[in-house]
Amino acid sequence: MKWPALPTGADKPSWAGLFGAVSVLYVFVDPYQRNAPWVEWMWTGVAFAIFLALFIILNLMLHFVVVRPLSRMARAADAISTGNLTLLDLPATGKDQVAVLARAFNRMRRSLEKAMKMMEE
Repeated sequence: MKWPALPTGADKPSWAGLFGAVSVLYVFVDPYQRNAPWVEWMWTGVAFAIFLALFIILNLMLHFVVVRPLSRMARAADAISTGNLTLLDLPATGKDQVAVLARAFNRMRRSLEKAMKMMEE
């Protein structure tokens, strides 16, 4: 089986040079079957795989940047509501809203701890 050469000139679609993977896939399709119906399904599969990869990456980013810190704060708030003020400060690095909330939460915990000590004296 002879592999077709990379398309050049007028027969090369304008999008083929944008993505290396798309160009490689374009080469492996027999030139006489490039307009066959199964080729459309192949491109649909490629688009779906790219969408799925982006979805997984964005989902992981959302989990580590938002969900995990907020669940830590929820557990800490639950512990403080039961009277446990001996918790360590929550990590508050960055300038985003979650970090601002963590700093405010740490400040509130320290203030409650001081207030409880003052009430005991």
